[in-house]
Amino acid sequence: MAVLHPGDQFVLNRQDYKIYKINAFQEIENVFGGLDYGAGSLRNPVDLQMRDDNLLFVSDTAAQEFIVYDFY
Repeated sequence: MAVLHPGDQFVLNRQDYKIYKINAFQEIENVFGGLDYGAGSLRNPVDLQMRDDNLLFVSDTAAQEFIVYDFY
């Protein structure tokens, strides 16, 4: 992933279980998660939260766990 800039957003799409990083210009910059993402796959994500240290936490009820994404 790239560095976060003011105005960047993360959107959880519950139809394909993917997370979209949208930049300040409202362009999709990165897509990750979903059913086919390997170790970072999501089966039934319900919520995402960004911490101050730029870690993105996603709660997945089907897997009964939190998935943590960082910039790498």
